[in-house]
Amino acid sequence: MGKSAGPDWLPVDDILAMFHSQRGPARRAYASFVSDGIGAQDPYEEVERAGYLGGEAFMERVFDHVDLDSLSPEIVRKDRPALSLAKIAQEHTYRDAAIQAAYTTGAYTLTEIAAFFDIHRSTVSRLIRR
Repeated sequence: MGKSAGPDWLPVDDILAMFHSQRGPARRAYASFVSDGIGAQDPYEEVERAGYLGGEAFMERVFDHVDLDSLSPEIVRKDRPALSLAKIAQEHTYRDAAIQAAYTTGAYTLTEIAAFFDIHRSTVSRLIRR
C-alpha cells in the first residue's frame, strides 16, 4: 500500500503507478483492487499451459522471446511453454506431422490432441508410435 517502506526487492512505486499517476489515488485504487479480489475466482485456474495467463495472441508473442531449448530440465514437460494446437496444425502441412509435433511438446495429452484433430485417441496413439 505504500504506507510504510517495503522490502528492497518490492517495486512499490512501480506497482502503485499501474493504478494511478498520483500516490494517494493509486493507493486507494490498489486497496479497492485487492478488496475486489478477495473471494473472487483465481485467474490462474484458467491458465492452460506453462503458467502464462493470456490469450493465444499473447502466447504467440511470448514464444518470440522464450528459448524453449534453454529451459531448465526442472520444469516438467507438461508445464513448459507450448504453441497452441491450432498454431501447431497451421505450421504443418500434414496432419500426422502436426500430431507428432503436438505430442512432442509434452504439453498435450493424447485425448486433447485427438479432440482437436477430431480423431479417436487410439489413432493418435498409433501415429505417435510410428
